[in-house]
Amino acid sequence: PRLTLNDTGSLAFGSWSSFGDPTDTLMPGQDIPQGNNNSADVTTLRSASGRYRLVNSMALKYFSGADTSGSIYANMSGGGTLLNLTTEGELKLSAGNPPTLIASDKGARDRLRRLTLDDDGNLRLYSLLPTRREWRVVWELVQELCTIQGTCRGNNTICVPKGADGVTCVCPPGFRNRTGAGDGCEAKKSVARAGGKFVRLDFVSFSSGAPKSSSDPGPYMAKQPPSNLQVCEQKCRDDPSCPAFGYKFGGDRTCLLYKTRLVDGYWSPGTEMSTFVRVAEAENDTNPFTGMTSMIDTVCPVQLALPVPPKQKAKTIRNIAIITALFAVELLAGVLSFWAFLRKYSQYREMARTLGLEYLPAGGPRRFSYAELKTATKDFTDVVGRGAYGTVFRGELPDRRAVAVKQLHGVGGGEAEFWAEVTIIARMHHLNLVRMWGFCADKDQRMLVYEYVPNGSLDKYLFSRELAG
Repeated sequence: PRLTLNDTGSLAFGSWSSFGDPTDTLMPGQDIPQGNNNSADVTTLRSASGRYRLVNSMALKYFSGADTSGSIYANMSGGGTLLNLTTEGELKLSAGNPPTLIASDKGARDRLRRLTLDDDGNLRLYSLLPTRREWRVVWELVQELCTIQGTCRGNNTICVPKGADGVTCVCPPGFRNRTGAGDGCEAKKSVARAGGKFVRLDFVSFSSGAPKSSSDPGPYMAKQPPSNLQVCEQKCRDDPSCPAFGYKFGGDRTCLLYKTRLVDGYWSPGTEMSTFVRVAEAENDTNPFTGMTSMIDTVCPVQLALPVPPKQKAKTIRNIAIITALFAVELLAGVLSFWAFLRKYSQYREMARTLGLEYLPAGGPRRFSYAELKTATKDFTDVVGRGAYGTVFRGELPDRRAVAVKQLHGVGGGEAEFWAEVTIIARMHHLNLVRMWGFCADKDQRMLVYEYVPNGSLDKYLFSRELAG
């Protein structure tokens, strides 16, 4: 037999092929091993560290230590299996709608591509730019990196996004970094049996080693029957082994009791969950995990304070007269200004009341100023899309969340439509809808702030040549 390098990139020697053993990378046209219901898991890809695997060409699993079964944290779209990677940047699936995942640079010619399971647990499609000779990510499976199990090792750690492509691991209030023994975080002060207090961490969840998905109860979590917040808290307080409990405010009133330890913590507005961590009564650390609840001020309050009059003497009569005259002028000017303000903006106050915008729900959109969004988008320089109604810019908030800022054009007299759109989108939550994190209504500026989704424009899915055919 001869040692042969095929056009697909496979190195063959007799019946042996380098593509026969799973690595961390698949090339276009490479045969992909498939699993079935009657056999053990078939490893399609394995990360360099061995901690993450793509099994049966459909599920990403995390393997910790001596664990041989692994925990699923992500699946291919629509529950289908990966069949093929094309040279044009398409991932063919056995099922799903659509049955094809498309790279953001689909259709670009003479591009070398590779599908790699990176060591951070994310499955990414890379494209080699011919002129710059560098690899660029054109598709990735997991959008929120913090939902990947094992991202932050050790107990009591919380994974927080850092921009669009990074994460950082932090300790909750009342905890500090631990050195050695698996690292993680440890409590600063011990808590007496059934004692301590609970600190609320908004948008924080712990997967607790869930074997199938992060929404399933894991070995360190017990899901309770629906109850109110006080009942859920009391159940955890009565159990000395309960370090925290999770509660979802809403109609379902989900109550989760964590057991023994907290693992795989992550921050994400998509969880709509608040975790209450038990700490010592004397603990007073600053809590960075607070919701974005805020009140929209439609009318600015005016506070008037009268000066304390001095003791009346004959020689002070003139001073009192001068002060009184100045105060009267100031008061008259304030009243006239306030009246003009109310006359101009009373329509917005009534509109806000009608649409229910005076108080937004917990986790609702935040109102940004024009200056904040100008800074976040670097003076509106990074354009990612244009449409008939506005331009979309990429930006980064001070808390390092990547956002897409849609600057609306020609709103004109459509104020009611703008506030209605803010209200409706703020109350809609769905897996296939981009979340809105805020808005701007500063003078004549009208902008919507959405989460940034990096997998390219939707038109590549809606108007691809294959679908058009």
